[in-house]
Amino acid sequence: AALLLVQRDVTERAQLENTLSELTEAQLAMLSQIFPRHVIEALSMGQSDNISVEQAAKLARSHRDVT
Repeated sequence: AALLLVQRDVTERAQLENTLSELTEAQLAMLSQIFPRHVIEALSMGQSDNISVEQAAKLARSHRDVT
């Protein structure tokens, strides 16, 4: 019975994934400073397939439980 053991150095990939994760977090932080939370939620939950600029602006000005 033969056993083949293969090792790979995944350091570069792990560093790249970490960098991408940090960039994503930075983008989300920047978006949260620009748009209200409910707008970001609508955009990230797939409610924005064909949203226009006007619709996004209307959504940004709408707030639940506020008149």
